[in-house]
Amino acid sequence: GSTNLLAPYDFTWTGVTAGTYTITAKATDNKGAVTTSAPITIKVDTASTVNGVIMGANPFTDQTTVKIPYSSNVALTVSIKDVSGITVWESSGLQTNQTIYLGSGLPTGIYIVTAYYAGTTKIIRLIKN
Repeated sequence: GSTNLLAPYDFTWTGVTAGTYTITAKATDNKGAVTTSAPITIKVDTASTVNGVIMGANPFTDQTTVKIPYSSNVALTVSIKDVSGITVWESSGLQTNQTIYLGSGLPTGIYIVTAYYAGTTKIIRLIKN
């Protein structure tokens, strides 16, 4: 559980694995009375689409995947930069519509992934826990 004492009340759930979850919110007033909300069910998927890029788990712990869908297979260059702007990985021998494995060997941190293909640039953020 998590406690949030200041409005607005929110909760960020990170590092959750794929699956279906039932969650509730519990409120305690200044006199100690407790009320629990009705449960809601949420589904967490491991893949999502961000900026037209199909992504695996993000945040991730070991490695994740990206795939750039395109009408045909064309040359693709992908680079990963750390938050200082330093390129930590780059490959130009890739193609669109190919599953690309990223993040293995990178330390924990936030990264910017840039994909270049057919005159198009796609930028996404990766978080490695």
